[in-house]
Amino acid sequence: MGRARQSAGMGMLGSGSTGSLDPEAGVCLLLVGASGGVGASTLAVATGLAGCAAGLRAVLVDLQPGGPGLDVALGVEHRPGLRWSDLAGVAGPVDGEGLFARLPACDALPVLAHDRERPFAPEAEQVCDVLTGLRSAVDLLVLDVCRSVVAAGLARLGVESADRAVLLATPTVLSLAGLAAIAPVVAQAIPETFVMLRGGSTARAVVDDVQDCLDLPMLTCLPDDSGARVAVEQGRPPGRRAGPVAECAADLVAIAVPGGSRNGHTGSTGSTGSTGSTSIARNTDRTGGTASRAGRDGDGRDRGRGRGVSRRPRHSDAHLGPRLRGDARVQPPPRVQP
Repeated sequence: MGRARQSAGMGMLGSGSTGSLDPEAGVCLLLVGASGGVGASTLAVATGLAGCAAGLRAVLVDLQPGGPGLDVALGVEHRPGLRWSDLAGVAGPVDGEGLFARLPACDALPVLAHDRERPFAPEAEQVCDVLTGLRSAVDLLVLDVCRSVVAAGLARLGVESADRAVLLATPTVLSLAGLAAIAPVVAQAIPETFVMLRGGSTARAVVDDVQDCLDLPMLTCLPDDSGARVAVEQGRPPGRRAGPVAECAADLVAIAVPGGSRNGHTGSTGSTGSTGSTSIARNTDRTGGTASRAGRDGDGRDRGRGRGVSRRPRHSDAHLGPRLRGDARVQPPPRVQP
């Protein structure tokens, strides 16, 4: 089946009309986990499903070669369709509509995933060609990106033209260190870069310090979602039922594509199970004002469900605790002498 799938893919891909990016092309949202196990792939799947539920034409793209495959997270690893290894011979413009139609899908959400049996790491030019083609065919691309590749530079991955990025971390020493490493790289290439912490009271306690240290807009913390965790463990798509992950994903879609469909595509209404949403953006800074880099229109009105994004001027990191300062180390408590 691999050879037949590859042959069909190569024949289809040769019919692309242009390699340039249409101004009305779909929005490209990049999701990166600051460390392993923070739930970036789970949130990527849920965001794609939320896009379909919002009436958008969406697609998931797996940019973690050597990983388990985003098709597994979506629950379609058993379905036929093109994978990255089938696109090894891609060179030049790609027929986005043709590729979209040949990808395995769940609830009208297709995914371009890596093949565990045929590993393949595409070149940056190939990634760029594929993404450009898909952007011409959809309203929203959700990219699940490997943090180790991001640290080497987005240009080497071929995704430096993404519109928005969300960096997900947990309030642990390792995850915050990873966040500090990748945040400057992503923010330099993608101006609309946001940070989200996953967790409860511990995450909320360090939000202000993280924002001061990184000088990036913070989204509200993503609470732990036992329902989404169970879905992932059982091989079911996370975010199809109501819960924090589904609500967060719906809000990410509103931030990524505040005006709805950009291409005039008719998206699927899908079924994510999300019936409401919490405010994902932190609307007020510590001075009582409201600030945003991407959450407001020129007239000062909030875009995307009326939510702003908190952003404050850069401050010195001298006041930060050892968990966030790069020049500090966590010191062990003094030993009590007998």
